[in-house]
Amino acid sequence: MVNGHRHFVLESPTGMEFAPLQIKHSMVAGSFSARGTEHVSGRAGPVADELNGPLNVFKHPDLRFQIQFPSGFQVQNTKEALLAGNREAAFQLTASQAAGNPSPTAHFARLVQETGIEAGRGQDLSIGGFAAHAAPFRVVTSSGILNGDAAVIRDGQTMYEILAYSSANRYPAVHDSLVGIIRTFARLKDPRALAIEPQRIRLFRVPREMSLSEALRLGGVDNGRLEEIALINHLRLDDRVDPGLLLKTVRGSDFRRVTE
Repeated sequence: MVNGHRHFVLESPTGMEFAPLQIKHSMVAGSFSARGTEHVSGRAGPVADELNGPLNVFKHPDLRFQIQFPSGFQVQNTKEALLAGNREAAFQLTASQAAGNPSPTAHFARLVQETGIEAGRGQDLSIGGFAAHAAPFRVVTSSGILNGDAAVIRDGQTMYEILAYSSANRYPAVHDSLVGIIRTFARLKDPRALAIEPQRIRLFRVPREMSLSEALRLGGVDNGRLEEIALINHLRLDDRVDPGLLLKTVRGSDFRRVTE
């Protein structure tokens, strides 16, 4: 991981165009995912709602944390951050590896310095059993003033940087909700979520002429996933495939079966 300066570009969270904070520094490799298949360890998987259920809990098996969002918040995975929001507010969580042995307070001070946000009076506290530092903040953007709440949470050498914010006029109404989101950060203990294995694309060479369906079964694809893997290969299950053709298959846990 490479430490470097962050350059944040904040935009007012209007509609679902809530603004990701553009970070120009290396994170833990990969991106976040609720099913633990496209997240910081570099797996690839679907949208966040599958594991969440009615409580809208985002679960991260590799980093072993979870966080809960209000009903109606949409969650989005990217390789840079975990994003969530609705028409009233936005949330972002990023992760980086700490150089040396800084406290959450020291890391928070660096975050403030590098982003240019104006932080209010902060406090050291425990969030989900982890050492943390939190403070309100404001920032002036091209779209206006944003107010929010920021926190740095430490888990070993990993520092989680959280910014939850809204437009200045909406912030008083959503402040309690934003603080509440941050304080739901906790260690993931759900054995079903922790049992999820990474799904990885692997290549399978067709040994002889056959239907795609036959080839995928020969390549170890379960019957319940044949249609899905056929789409990945841009083919139909009844298509004939020639010997030597390389097909894409997926190895790892079927998330839906793990969590049923």
